[in-house]
Amino acid sequence: MKTNLFKQFTIMLLISFVSVNIFAIPANPKPITIKQPNGKTITLTLKGDEKVNWATTIDQYTLVRNSENVFVYAQLNERGDLVPSNFIASNSDERTAEERLFLSTLPFDLRFSSRQIQERKALYQTENIHKAVTSGQIRLLLILVGFSDKPFTYTQSDFNTMCNQVGYNTNGATGSVRDYYYDNSGHALEMIIDVVGPVTLPNTSAYYAANGGMGAFVNGALTLADPSVDFSQYLNGQNRVSNIHFVFAGQPQSSTGNTSEIWPHKSYVSQNIVKDGVYFSSYSCSAEKKNSTQMDGIGTMSHEMGHALGLMDLYDTDYTSSGGTAATPDTWCLMASGSYNNNSNTPPYLNAWEREILGWGNPINLTSTTTGVLPCVADSLKSYRINISSTEYFLLEHRKQKGWDAYIPGNGMLIYHGDRNRLEGTDPFYYNDINVSPSDRGFYIEVATGNLSHNSTSLAPFGGASGQNYFTNTSTPATALKDGTLVDKPVTHISYLNDSTMTFNFVSNMPQVRTMGVDAQTIMGNSATVSGSIVYFGIGAITERGFYWHTDPDSANAITGTKVISSSTDTTFTANLTSLPYNTIIYYRAYASNSSVLNQAIEVLNFTTTDGLGTLITSNPTSINNNGATLNASLISVGDAPLIAKGFVYSTNSTVSPTLENDSVLTLTDPTLGAYSYVLGGLTEQTTYYYRSYITTSVGTKYGSRKSFTTTFPAIVNNTISNNQEFCGQGTPNELIGQVPTGGYGSFAYKWEQRIRNGSWSDATQTNNQPNYQPELITDSTFYRRITFSNNLKDTSNTILINIKNSWGGVLDSPYDTINEATTTGAIRLTSKIGTILNWERKKDNEDWTIIDHTATQLSQTIDSNGVYTYRVKVQKDNCPEAYSSEREIYVKDVLSLTDIDFNIQMKVYPNPSKGIIKINSSYSLPVQLRIINSLGQVVKSEITSIQDKELDLTDLENGTYLLSIMNQGKQTTKTIIINK
Repeated sequence: MKTNLFKQFTIMLLISFVSVNIFAIPANPKPITIKQPNGKTITLTLKGDEKVNWATTIDQYTLVRNSENVFVYAQLNERGDLVPSNFIASNSDERTAEERLFLSTLPFDLRFSSRQIQERKALYQTENIHKAVTSGQIRLLLILVGFSDKPFTYTQSDFNTMCNQVGYNTNGATGSVRDYYYDNSGHALEMIIDVVGPVTLPNTSAYYAANGGMGAFVNGALTLADPSVDFSQYLNGQNRVSNIHFVFAGQPQSSTGNTSEIWPHKSYVSQNIVKDGVYFSSYSCSAEKKNSTQMDGIGTMSHEMGHALGLMDLYDTDYTSSGGTAATPDTWCLMASGSYNNNSNTPPYLNAWEREILGWGNPINLTSTTTGVLPCVADSLKSYRINISSTEYFLLEHRKQKGWDAYIPGNGMLIYHGDRNRLEGTDPFYYNDINVSPSDRGFYIEVATGNLSHNSTSLAPFGGASGQNYFTNTSTPATALKDGTLVDKPVTHISYLNDSTMTFNFVSNMPQVRTMGVDAQTIMGNSATVSGSIVYFGIGAITERGFYWHTDPDSANAITGTKVISSSTDTTFTANLTSLPYNTIIYYRAYASNSSVLNQAIEVLNFTTTDGLGTLITSNPTSINNNGATLNASLISVGDAPLIAKGFVYSTNSTVSPTLENDSVLTLTDPTLGAYSYVLGGLTEQTTYYYRSYITTSVGTKYGSRKSFTTTFPAIVNNTISNNQEFCGQGTPNELIGQVPTGGYGSFAYKWEQRIRNGSWSDATQTNNQPNYQPELITDSTFYRRITFSNNLKDTSNTILINIKNSWGGVLDSPYDTINEATTTGAIRLTSKIGTILNWERKKDNEDWTIIDHTATQLSQTIDSNGVYTYRVKVQKDNCPEAYSSEREIYVKDVLSLTDIDFNIQMKVYPNPSKGIIKINSSYSLPVQLRIINSLGQVVKSEITSIQDKELDLTDLENGTYLLSIMNQGKQTTKTIIINK
């Protein structure tokens, strides 16, 4: 029986059971979010493959795992090697100030050194390469493998369906693994995949994911499957089984970055393993799930089976090591990043080179003038090759978002550049190093725009969204060798024959011309200047160049279009299209001809002629009054004919715009461009007028936009009231007198309004419809105003204030609550007072107040005896009643208060030291003044309370030593307490 499979997959370290030639799938390019051990989250993107991998933050800082398997920021050591830092990585909005300071010293996008990458790759050197059978019916074996800590979620039936069902569509899949290779081989290869298991290995997933663990994984899985599998049924004709694929339980490290999970890969089985009398060659593996909730698609399995069939990776397998990261076929290609297309459910079609390697299509070699026809890859295996040296060539194929290509970036002709020095039969091929160097790639896309950043976008193909439809030695990119040497192998006239078929010319006799833009400054009512460019001259000199135009896009051609010959002889040429219809879309196409043939450009562009009447703008009116206004406009251009008149038309009709024929006309004959105005008078009061500007030439009349305005009534004037007044505490204001207004319609009505400070206006509370107003007794400052009416006119008077003033003592404050005897109180300050300070006052304990002859806003005293001293300030505003400030107490203690003092108040304080909760027991029954005083002498807690059975909660205080002061009726006890939480 013909058998097959598995030519190369991903990675694992050297152990005694498995040889270490490994080929990996690249990391999933989608960002993931994980939780770090410190509780913070980090969103990162995995990079690399099984051999060399790292991650980047959203803002492009490089991450690696430290010795504890935690993602940290990476930094460079003195040798330039990438090493872990001491900072656990987090998202930018959760970073500490110290973390941000550290990151300010790091460059973005750090990478492993070349030495590090070579050391890692040395563990994975290729050996033992052989290709599997790629045609006919082949039987393959897939073993489901669980772990002691991670059983399978999905069933054998689920995987059998994914591998073998025709038209498989679970989770939006395009087909099964069998469908993918059946379609890509042109129905030459039919896979039958036998699914067995799951078997369960005795150790955890992390055990086998660790370096060296895959040997035990492979040996254990084969041994557990042996009783139910006859391995001799899967020989490849060389007494070896080369088609074992393992699906391991859980998710892949390539998507999660979790090192306790396995990275999908392909490698080789130890020659010491023999089952059913046969040896094993290669194996490959992939994960059960793509994420925590969904079964994996066919993308990873198809990629790894591509290795098994003989394909190599086309992504940059050493990343930045060989001179930087190379641009590769990426999402266009299964063996680059295309396995992730449509969430791994729709890997793209194999490209022409990959199909050729597998014997599924031979490109047609182009050597002479040819018109090529290219169906899309979804419909045909057809492709073309152009050899440009003994080792380099171009490969042409048509890609369309259809079938397995439904999720590629775009449509059109992809032109690949191949270098046989790095492809099949060479060391770079067998070492999986095809595209490791940006300057020496083996197989890559010639991006149609010439911009490598468009490599993975719809702008990469020719003849599609890029708008680029030729590839010559003067285009960008140019037909050139990798070293830049130009070659004369032009591919021109790239276009669509129909929706699924493209055509092109190779070394064509026919020139190719391109339609260029119109000069916007030249567009008139009946003419415009357009341009074109000859991008390929064909054979012989250009004999004529010009344009075809028409009002129908399908008629802008040599058969039905109007021909305009250019007088230019340059590569880029222009022509003036004349006798065009006014205000019409004009479609035009460039053409050029030589002695052999005429070529019409692929592009048909368009522009719209003007109406020939120039441009004018109606502006807003100014100086609106009760019987007139100033109308304004601006004349930008007069169009294709001299000015006859300009001006305005106006009416009071709101439903129809005014015209010269039906409405009032204001005419000006000044031909000057720019702003112009007309002072319009004799209008009706309180009426809305509609107007617009106009110009007239021999071509016709053009109007500007319509504007409107409403005339006013005569203004009310002399509407003033008087005067401001003020009282202490409260008062009844004098009558507010309003002047007799003038203007308006001669007769007036009134309404008085009032509001308090920070309030809203409301109707005045007394008789408020007279010229004057008498307020009632008021206790708060109040504003008044008068509203005067005359028919529909309204005017608001000035505002007056009846100010109610009061003395306000203000607020006393001082820096200290507690001081020692014979020390200063510090500056006791008075703020927010209203009025003049008459004096300060002070009392000790419960004694009478004594006057301090002091009128400044701050006071400082030195007090020699202990006790509680209280200060206040007397203030008076003008002749208003006096007022006192707030009181400020300062506790003056003698030096003994620094230690425990006991004056007849017996009490027990415990526990001491405490964690912040202390209890006080005392036989003293009267309420006391309890204070807690910190080491700065500040009272941090004060209350009047009983201490017979008192619990104090001081957990909000910081650790330290405090004084507990108890005072009442001349008795005082002070104890030292310690808080140590």
